[in-house]
Amino acid sequence: MRKLMIPAVLLLVTSLLAGACGKNNGDIAAVLDHGFPLAIGQKAIIGEEDLEIKFLEILEDSRCPAGAQCIWEGRASASVEFKDNQGNYKMVLVQSGSAQDYVQETYKNYLITYKITPYPQQNEEISKEDYRLLLTISRKD
Repeated sequence: MRKLMIPAVLLLVTSLLAGACGKNNGDIAAVLDHGFPLAIGQKAIIGEEDLEIKFLEILEDSRCPAGAQCIWEGRASASVEFKDNQGNYKMVLVQSGSAQDYVQETYKNYLITYKITPYPQQNEEISKEDYRLLLTISRKD
């Protein structure tokens, strides 16, 4: 009887752990003035501000790949959604193809510093799962 009990307990524990992993939606806890990355579909929660930001999707990535010669520098745009105690707001963050550094936008009284990665390489396609939005949220003075 004892031999049957151990596998049953292991099966139960494994099932519980798998269920808990399935409920983890990848949300991260973020802090003002500290950078963090978001994958598509992932949300950052800034608890001290009652603010959430979710990376919804890449709308466009026409940036000129590294090593290529292009007539136009292109751009990348990411759709994000902010949620606070006043509701939800969707915004498009746009980074020009020549911008290798971070770009800034504002949302209410916040300064959003961001960069869309990875930068395209010649003859390589970027999969949806590889995109990251590198963000730093700060209060505007």
